[in-house]
Amino acid sequence: ALTEFNLPRLMAKPDQFFNEGYEFSIRNMVEHVIDTEGPIHEDILARRIARHHGFKKAGSRIRERVLGIASRPAEGPLSNRQVGFIGRKIQ
Repeated sequence: ALTEFNLPRLMAKPDQFFNEGYEFSIRNMVEHVIDTEGPIHEDILARRIARHHGFKKAGSRIRERVLGIASRPAEGPLSNRQVGFIGRKIQ
């Protein structure tokens, strides 16, 4: 199933995408995509987040931002990365 971003906490703010204070929002979106579609290839994850923000493509800066956030542990690690795929870490 493709991810739908229809929750208020998942509202995109493209003008804030690279702001440090927006990291928590991107993290929520990343978690939502992984919970819906995961494990998911990191390129597809970056594209989902980019398109949700209205960006035509996930260039290197967008990709680095999304994957950097996905690989940092918050409440629980997301980064179960194997050959370019990201999913919830099995505990």
